[in-house]
Formats: sequence, C-alpha cells, structure tokens
Amino acid sequence: MDLKKVPTSTLTNELAKREGVIKRIVAPHEEATIAIEGPAISLTIID
Repeated sequence: MDLKKVPTSTLTNELAKREGVIKRIVAPHEEATIAIEGPAISLTIID
C-alpha cells in the first residue's frame, strides 16, 4: 500500500484510534498551548 496516495484525513482518523494517541482539536481562530513530556512525537496537522 502506497501511503502517499492515502488522504491525510484518513491517516489522521486511523492514528487517532490507536492506543497511546491523544487527539486534540483546536477550532479555527482559537489558540492552544500543548505541553508534552518526552519521549514523545508531536505532529501538527492543518487540514
């Protein structure tokens, strides 16, 4: 399967279902600060 052909929204929805994943949604024109403590990987997805 070539993941480059999979839409970002599909990948995001699948990852959000996984154990150890926290999904936080920030509405348009809203600001948020997220503090994380490692080990961690942070992705910002603007869709």
